[in-house]
Amino acid sequence: MTALFTLRSAAELDRQALELMLGMEGMDTFDSLEGVTVAVNEADEVVGFIRIAIGENGKAYVNPVVVFPTWRGYGVGSFLTDAALAQYGELRLVSRGASKPFYDKMGFQCCDWSLIVHGVSEDCDNCSWREECRPQPMRRML
Repeated sequence: MTALFTLRSAAELDRQALELMLGMEGMDTFDSLEGVTVAVNEADEVVGFIRIAIGENGKAYVNPVVVFPTWRGYGVGSFLTDAALAQYGELRLVSRGASKPFYDKMGFQCCDWSLIVHGVSEDCDNCSWREECRPQPMRRML
């Protein structure tokens, strides 16, 4: 049996697919593809991605995990997250909106805002959507 998808570092040729996926989720595009790992199907088409940013405290922050809608339910997001966790040993993030149940299922636990570095959390401070978004700091360790 052939694997449904494989992981690799994002390349510039992936940018259009990444921007489409980000746009579908209402997110801004990336200035850089640094820290972006993509899941690709047999045709090397992007079906999901994770972006990891290293904070000034040296910790790995997920920002974000996105899976193309037709690929949800196939374990793409879990595989991307587990691979990043294996690489970094701990992942931190701010779950927003409907993403919290995914992170709960993945074993992330709520944590204090003090564990989230400035640069990850400041978009939440003055956001007019804060009540609807319900941002929640979370982390998972091996």
